[in-house]
Formats: sequence, C-alpha cells, structure tokens
Amino acid sequence: MREALIALEVEGYVDVRPGSGIMVTTPNGGAPDCSGDEGALEVLRVRSLIEGTIAAEAAPDMEQKDIAALEQILLAMEGEAAAPARMAADRQFHLYIAAKLQNKVLLRLVTGLLDQGERPWAQQFAIHFDNAKTCTAVLAEHRDIVAALAARNPEQACKAMRNHLQKAHDRWALEPDRGAKTGFNDGSRRLSIDGDGVGPVGSLGLVRVPW
Repeated sequence: MREALIALEVEGYVDVRPGSGIMVTTPNGGAPDCSGDEGALEVLRVRSLIEGTIAAEAAPDMEQKDIAALEQILLAMEGEAAAPARMAADRQFHLYIAAKLQNKVLLRLVTGLLDQGERPWAQQFAIHFDNAKTCTAVLAEHRDIVAALAARNPEQACKAMRNHLQKAHDRWALEPDRGAKTGFNDGSRRLSIDGDGVGPVGSLGLVRVPW
C-alpha cells in the first residue's frame, strides 16, 4: 500500500499533506511514470540478500588499505550535511565492497540496484522518512559493517550488511513515529477526493484507507 501511494504521489495523482492525510489531485502531465520501476522496498530486500553474501565473500580478503578507504568514506558521510553528498558517499561505500570481489557482472548488478535508489519514487521515500535521526543510525550501521570486515569475519560481515539493509527497509516500510508528520501512519487515515484540481466531493465524501 505504501509503495503504491508513493508512486501515485510521484506521478501527481495524490498529494500527501502532513497532518491532514492524502488528497487526490490531477496530474500536471509532466510527472514521471513509475509503472515500470521496481519497488523501492523490494530493491532493498534484494540488496540485503546479494550484498550480505558479497560482504561475507569480501571479508577474508580485506586489507588494512581497504578498511582505511572505507573509513574515509564514512568520514565523508558524517561530514556532509547535504543529502545528495551523503547518498553519493553511501553509494561509494557499497560499490567499494562489491568491487573487492573483482567480478564485473556482480559489480554491474549492484550498480543497477543502487541506480534504482536514484529513481523519483525512491527519492520520495527518502523525503518522507529520512531525517537526522535516521542518518545517525545509517552511519552507525555502516561502522558495524566496517568493523566486521576489519575482523575478516564473513559471518559477522554478512550479518552487519543484512542488518543495515533490513533496517533501511523497515525505516521506509514501518516506522510509525514518522506517521503523524508524513501522513503515512499506522491505523486509518483519510483519503479525500476534494484535492487541488478536483471537482466537488460529491457522494463519495471521504474514503477511509487503513495502512
């Protein structure tokens, strides 16, 4: 339900209004078509499976120079306040680990999955659910990954990577404490058809939608 509503928002069919709910609107014609995109949440689930295995395979071959490089990336993530810079550093982090296996096919696969994070509706998820608190959590999760890789422990590296990506998934899919601000809360919310560019409410009135 949440992925569908986010896609509708990006395409201009609904407007998520913090504290008010979701209003049906009329698309302006210039909005992107998300119908052919993979879902942002399903991409994270696939990444958890693939990148967890990658981390496990890469762990025994990690050298001190690799750990130093990953720590430098984390410093960049910590020091960059702007979201695009943080996302670029995050992308560099995951690609560095994937590249360690020296498999071009695998690297291309991971690159494609990361590219999905730059699609409009994935970015809309970030707008609604990412904040200073989540950025701090993400940084801590990345540090756990580096620690496991530094220990050259395949099991811990896999666990740390999958934990990070599972939590990234859950922050977008579940996090109830963000609902009041975004309109995506647990329980029932109002879906109004009296939105911008839409005619009178008529007999349908307000439709209650649970999620």
